[in-house]
Amino acid sequence: MSDINNPLGGMKINYWYKALIIVGAATFILNGTGVLDRYPTAPIAFISAGVFFIGIGEWINHPPQIQFHGSRVYTKVNIRKNSALGCFIGVIGLILVIVGIYKFF
Repeated sequence: MSDINNPLGGMKINYWYKALIIVGAATFILNGTGVLDRYPTAPIAFISAGVFFIGIGEWINHPPQIQFHGSRVYTKVNIRKNSALGCFIGVIGLILVIVGIYKFF
């Protein structure tokens, strides 16, 4: 019943790419609301969106997999397994970060 009330309650930030998603989204929102007014808006928007997309692409490229270690022992791991969609989103994110850094100068 608690999952219905809080759909994000089960999301754990236990991998680096999930942290990139949170940092990128939070920075993008803070930049859009004017909290980060000391910094130029356009470069921060490009960089934070790029970080967000890199995190999403890496999350797609690290699908949960089950490894069996005998007849009854298994572990859940997130080994990198490249997919076309994950790599495409990661490249889009990298381009956004590069454009954002370029706009700083």
